Amino acid sequence: MSRLTTLPTLVLVATCLVVSAGCARSPEAKKARHLERGEKFLARKAYKDAVIEYRNVLRLEPTNAVAIRNLGLAHYQVGELRDAFPYLKKATELEPQNGGGRSPQAGHRVSRGAPSR
Repeated sequence: MSRLTTLPTLVLVATCLVVSAGCARSPEAKKARHLERGEKFLARKAYKDAVIEYRNVLRLEPTNAVAIRNLGLAHYQVGELRDAFPYLKKATELEPQNGGGRSPQAGHRVSRGAPSR
């Protein structure tokens, strides 16, 4: 084989290995990765990115209380109250001890039954 055909073949094989390794992650590993990324985005106040990560978690585990609560909080922080309310309400149902979120205003609004500003 010549060098011109060997290099593209190696690149193709390496790409296939990388892609297959990414697909081989367990659902638990994927969920943990998305949760971790969501936490980082939430801490950096990158709420739109956090929403994406927490939705990815919920695709893998629809009843994940942490993802539900934090998704509600991320929506709340960007003023998407209609999106935030169902998640914060569900978080309160799943984890009543947490009051649906870390924000006192969010918890208060959920307990009142309406997201108002």
